[in-house]
Amino acid sequence: MVDLVSISFIKSLGLSRCTKVKHRHTEPVLEGVGQTHPRTYGFFHLRLRITDRWNRSLEFKRPFLAVDRNSGDSPVLLGRPTLKDFKINICNGIDSWEFEQRPKVTKVSPVKFAREISSTTRVFEVQVTQRYKMTTITKTRGKMKALATATTSVTYPKGSA
Repeated sequence: MVDLVSISFIKSLGLSRCTKVKHRHTEPVLEGVGQTHPRTYGFFHLRLRITDRWNRSLEFKRPFLAVDRNSGDSPVLLGRPTLKDFKINICNGIDSWEFEQRPKVTKVSPVKFAREISSTTRVFEVQVTQRYKMTTITKTRGKMKALATATTSVTYPKGSA
């Protein structure tokens, strides 16, 4: 799949077709609805800035295949490979899109968590999702030997701490 752009949008910008041999653009045969074949007008390089629903933006330059598009549709259509490259998630329910977000989560041991909570912090509930095992291992005469194994978990009742 390639990225598509409306030929009328290209004409309004006054862009010229890419004729560089080194780019090796090959026009695919497109198949539309009802086995129609939309007319293509060659590849054009567009520099775009896209902004998602959280107002985060990305600027890029890519080749787009110019085609006849309905004036009611968006003049630019990003293909599946581009959506994956830029990690774009389509939100169909709200008719929007966003860049993939990576939550910033830091894992800490229950003991460290309990130590870092201040006395003024109000904790409503802490759920242990994983138990941490702490094992002390010593090396004696070339053999590994476990001295002590302790499982630590911290649970605070609702409304305490």
